[in-house]
Amino acid sequence: MGKLFEELKRRKVVRVAGVYAVVAWLLIQVANNIVPALQLPAWTNTFLVVMLLFGFPVALVLAWAYEITPDGIRSDSGTQSQQRISQSAAILPINYIILGIVLLVAGFQIADRFIAPAQQSTSDQPSSENTGDMRDAATLALPETRLDIVTPATEFPADFALSPDGRQIVFVASDDSGVSQLWLRSLASTTAQPVPGTEGALQPFWAPDGRAIGFFADGFLKRVNSDGSAPQTLATLTGSPRSGTWGADNILLFSSSLTPDLTRVSATGGEAMTLTTARLELSVHLDPYFLPDGQRFLFYTGGTPDSAGIYLGNLNGTAPVMLTAAGSGARFHPDGWMLWVRNGALTAQRLDLEQATLAGEPLTVADGVMVSSFNLSALSVASTGLIAYRTGINSGQQLVWVDRTGTVLGTAWGPDINARGGVAGPLSPRLSADGLRVAVSRSVQGNGDIWLLDGMRPSRFTFDAAPDIWPLWSPDGSRIVFRSHRLGGGNLYQKPSNGASEETLLVSFEGLMTPNSWSTDGRFLLYHTINTQIGIDIWAVPMTGDPVPFVVLQTPFDERAAAFSPDGRWVAYHSNASGRNEVYVRAFIAPVDADASAATALSGLWQVSTAGGINPIWSSEGHELFYLDPDGNMVAAPINIAGDVPEVGAPIVLFPSRILGGGTEGGQSRQYDVAPDGRFLINTVVGDGATAPITLIQNWNPEAVY
Repeated sequence: MGKLFEELKRRKVVRVAGVYAVVAWLLIQVANNIVPALQLPAWTNTFLVVMLLFGFPVALVLAWAYEITPDGIRSDSGTQSQQRISQSAAILPINYIILGIVLLVAGFQIADRFIAPAQQSTSDQPSSENTGDMRDAATLALPETRLDIVTPATEFPADFALSPDGRQIVFVASDDSGVSQLWLRSLASTTAQPVPGTEGALQPFWAPDGRAIGFFADGFLKRVNSDGSAPQTLATLTGSPRSGTWGADNILLFSSSLTPDLTRVSATGGEAMTLTTARLELSVHLDPYFLPDGQRFLFYTGGTPDSAGIYLGNLNGTAPVMLTAAGSGARFHPDGWMLWVRNGALTAQRLDLEQATLAGEPLTVADGVMVSSFNLSALSVASTGLIAYRTGINSGQQLVWVDRTGTVLGTAWGPDINARGGVAGPLSPRLSADGLRVAVSRSVQGNGDIWLLDGMRPSRFTFDAAPDIWPLWSPDGSRIVFRSHRLGGGNLYQKPSNGASEETLLVSFEGLMTPNSWSTDGRFLLYHTINTQIGIDIWAVPMTGDPVPFVVLQTPFDERAAAFSPDGRWVAYHSNASGRNEVYVRAFIAPVDADASAATALSGLWQVSTAGGINPIWSSEGHELFYLDPDGNMVAAPINIAGDVPEVGAPIVLFPSRILGGGTEGGQSRQYDVAPDGRFLINTVVGDGATAPITLIQNWNPEAVY
């Protein structure tokens, strides 16, 4: 054994082992500090340790087989051994110095890991004389603190998210010009900066590594990276967004108003697939939130009082488990708590993931926490345990009458305040031709239906368990067309407005359809289709004779929200062909009405808006086109359609609308209508959540001893 040790020393194996250990330790210490600062992946440290472990025996073998000489690296052949032994004896103190350094490093590590914590625990533990009982020192913690963050004004106060490391917060707000977009603020700073390219963004959420943010805008799921690159489109929405979450394996889950189950897609894009969770009484699954393992997730579903609540789901497709009845979604705290809003109070309760059940008694964390009209709580939790929430009256909508100057003349419906997560709406108001009745989309206990307002009396019009949305009156007021998801897709149905008979299928499609406009002569109905393969296009269906649909406008771009002129000869719509949504007018040419020469003569295109615009509608006389600009202002453009070529005048801003969704295309259909007498019926946002600050809770630990 002595000869072996002497040989190891002679071949400098012992010295190499010592130097390797010291260098490896230094590299690990440096990595522990640099990896978080550079926001490198969490597995970086593990990878470094594994590589160093693999390299250790390699270094020893190389030290045994080779030696470094003034003439270069040579194989150790055993010659001149006596000379090398003498040299080894001469440098023996160096070996002892290296060995001493190794022992010193090991001693520091042992002291840091075992001795110091034990001493700290002993010194911090209160004596029985002072406390009267012995408590676990592990529960000692820093005192809880709460502070407020004031943001710019916003119409979406529940749309914010803490970064996983708790160092940043992203939220939706408007700038001085009224443009709504994402804003990013470091919690070490007092100011926030807008994120370029995120105009119209909703419901942001972070990647686990904090290097990217997911969000919804213009009817798509998108991501924007922290390197300042332009946002990327990941998936097309089928309806309005209802929150998303980003898992550890770069899987995104998201929900929309018109897809019963959750949808998954890769963080790099690709095919979006329906997650195979069980459909719970045809209610919509909303607000998913990944747990730390990246496999299980929380989500909310509406429906009946017996089924509405928070569920625990799994990517493997197993049946979800109901955790508690609720009116909104939940978040997970890294200390093992589930947080959600119950009757306006932010509530916490232990979540036993092994048993898939809540344990212990619920605790109240804060009162008056907001829930949006889409059942989304104003709540975010970072992986570090930092909590953010927003208080205030829960946002809702109401329908108000407004004149051309923006003066409010009265309230037609509402406010529909979603105080307990039970009511959402009204949405997409549509007036009958005489201006006396209103049809809207409205959700009660998670079930979306068409409701009618005759005078001041609201009544439910459809009763199917599947979502029924986006109503449209016939010119004579005898029928209502709407979209329904009772067959799985978004098809068009019609029903007598007096409710005398059941609804019947009008048009089906491999995708979604939204009814837009009914010609005043009753002959044609315009609608736009949404298909993930071909985009958004405008179609028409004859409402007399054979109802065979035909394409009105189909391009590589998105065209939607079509509106017939009063004489039925022209169609106004908005399109993103220029890179942003603008309002255009073109002739309406039905296949039965025009030959090829006439179609060619009337195939012109006229732009109406000059700085962006969406959701056009004609005045009753056809002399004006109304639309919303990107700031949410109501705009009027004079137009003369008496001849074969429209004459469009300069648009004029009438008034700021405070309309739901502002001037951005959120896939929620047009949120206003115009009465025959020129009054505007506008779906406006109510509630004080737009001005309430975001509250941060630091060091929250209800079991701590201070």
